[in-house]
Amino acid sequence: KEFGNISLEAEETKIKNGFIIIRYELREDTWIDYSYSSDLDNRTLNLFMQQDRIKWLKDLAQKYSA
Repeated sequence: KEFGNISLEAEETKIKNGFIIIRYELREDTWIDYSYSSDLDNRTLNLFMQQDRIKWLKDLAQKYSA
C-alpha cells in the first residue's frame, strides 16, 4: 500500500551506442530502464535521472492504487 521510505538507486548502468542506460529496480519483478545521452554534463544527467525516478514512482503509485 505504501512505498515507505525507500531509496531508489541505479541497479545497473551501462553505456551503449553513445547512451547511458540505467536500470532502476523496486523489487526483482518491478524495474525500468532509462537511457540518456552520454554527452550530458553530470548536473543535467542527475537532474534528468531524479525526474525520471519520481515520475516512475508516481506511475507505480497510480497503477497500484487503482
